[in-house]
Amino acid sequence: MNIFKKIIYCIILIMFSLQAVGGSIPSSSQLRSLLRSYDIQTANIGETIAYIPIEKPCLNLLARNEHYEYCVINEGENLSNGDKEGFFITLDSVSESSVSFSYNTIWYSVNCRLSISDKKIKCDKSE
Repeated sequence: MNIFKKIIYCIILIMFSLQAVGGSIPSSSQLRSLLRSYDIQTANIGETIAYIPIEKPCLNLLARNEHYEYCVINEGENLSNGDKEGFFITLDSVSESSVSFSYNTIWYSVNCRLSISDKKIKCDKSE
């Protein structure tokens, strides 16, 4: 029964915390993906949120009460034009220190990690 109470508490906490930053996050019908940091060992819900809107498929990050948008990952590849150019972005994981994501084209896939502390993206191209 104690686990059930914790699950209910977490759901309520997530709902209220998403409403607190709701002005920055589009509605669910306008999102491709949304992930929030979560520590499975402590069951703590973090404050870092990453999402990808449908209309402009760029990586959006809400961290430390700031909003960041990343559209150009590599020179010549603008994620906001991904639908027209044939590639798409996928969120893999979010923690308090980094966001892992990938974007895929017909020819290759790129795995990337965004460091939240220095706001730098590092990518590894995989065939």
